[in-house]
Amino acid sequence: MNDTTSELQAVHRRMLLSRSPAERVRMGFDMYDTARSIVLASLREEGEDDLPVRLFRRFYGRDFPPGECEVIEARIREYHAARPVRS
Repeated sequence: MNDTTSELQAVHRRMLLSRSPAERVRMGFDMYDTARSIVLASLREEGEDDLPVRLFRRFYGRDFPPGECEVIEARIREYHAARPVRS
C-alpha cells in the first residue's frame, strides 16, 4: 500500500538527500537500534532463554538455509556462553 503522493515522496527524498552521508548513515543506525529494541522487548516477553539465537532468527532466519542457520546458531551460543546479553 502506498498512500503518499509522488510530490510528497519527492519532497521527502530531497530532504533525505540534503543530509550529509554521515547523517544518513547515523539515521540508519538509529532505525536499526530502535527496531532491535522493539524486537528484544517482544522476545523477552517469552523469556530470556536463548535470547541471542532468537534475535538472530527473527532478524536473519529467512536469509540462510536451515543447515547454515544451525551452524550460525551454535556459534552464537558458543560466543554468548560466558558473556552477558546486550540489551
